[in-house]
Amino acid sequence: MAILAAAMHKSRRWYVRDILDNLDYYAEALHKALINGTFVTRYTPKTICDGLNKKPREILIPHFFPDQCAHHAIIQVLKPQIKKSAYIYSCANIEGRGTDYGSIATKNLLYKTKAKYAGKMDIRQFYPSIKNHLLKDFIKTKIKDKKALELIFRVIDSNAGLPIGNYTSPWFAEWFLQRLDHYIKEKLHIKMLVRYADDIVIGGTNKRKVQAAVRKIIIFVRDVLGLEIKHNYQVFPIKSSGNSRYKNRKIDFLGKCFATDYITIRKIRALSIMRQSRFIFKKQNRNRPVEFHTCAGYISRIAVFKTTDSHHMKIKYLYSIIIKNLKEIIRQQSKTASTYYV
Repeated sequence: MAILAAAMHKSRRWYVRDILDNLDYYAEALHKALINGTFVTRYTPKTICDGLNKKPREILIPHFFPDQCAHHAIIQVLKPQIKKSAYIYSCANIEGRGTDYGSIATKNLLYKTKAKYAGKMDIRQFYPSIKNHLLKDFIKTKIKDKKALELIFRVIDSNAGLPIGNYTSPWFAEWFLQRLDHYIKEKLHIKMLVRYADDIVIGGTNKRKVQAAVRKIIIFVRDVLGLEIKHNYQVFPIKSSGNSRYKNRKIDFLGKCFATDYITIRKIRALSIMRQSRFIFKKQNRNRPVEFHTCAGYISRIAVFKTTDSHHMKIKYLYSIIIKNLKEIIRQQSKTASTYYV
């Protein structure tokens, strides 16, 4: 199961196909490596430009076998326990809880709690800043089996901090931050809380209570988790359609901007959709082919319309494009690639 999970979306690579063709042999080899603790996690460093801002990130790519397969084997055992204790509106690190889930949660909580003030903060250099000894001390309180701990610690000690690129990293990060979720909900009694990985948004009807909660969160993150909240954290009144005061503003979160009663698209994301829409519109009007990467990128970006109220922008930049033709290009390209790799 671990090998098949690790091979998902990678089955076209020759070294993955070799392992899948000899699945019984490699399953036995992985079993022995886990029992004996003989596997050593090795990494290939790589720098990527992440997101629309092209933010450079240093990622560490573990070898497929046995490293990635071993990580999947460990997490498939730990996953039920991590999910069981997770806060319902903790997003990003748990499957099925992506940006759409976080957007709906934020919208619903703004409506239910009638929040007028928001506190927004995120943790500085989250993954690399997690201290190995604090993470291991926390896991010791959850797991008592010595051989299991030895196996997990072997993965943790393979790098200082959690490496971006490990399958285990988002799950360990989620587990580590669950104490913060429980502290905010049970000790500070904050009704509105949505967390997307290390980005935290809280809300309330009283500005002083929100400010006090933010200060206590900063202390908890520093003293208990050994991490640091960025200095640019904010507390501000939330904008609404009936309130046009210049100090009130929307919550910039998950690539969207949340007011109390509507959601719009973040400016940089909206500009990228507008530019790409104009480019595709010109191509289709002149009966010229649109490149596969342009089609795939545009189809991916317009998913943001599902959870926003950008009606006029949708009419101008979505309905003017023949989406059916773009999907057909993607379908044909996928068939060609599949035929080539068989």
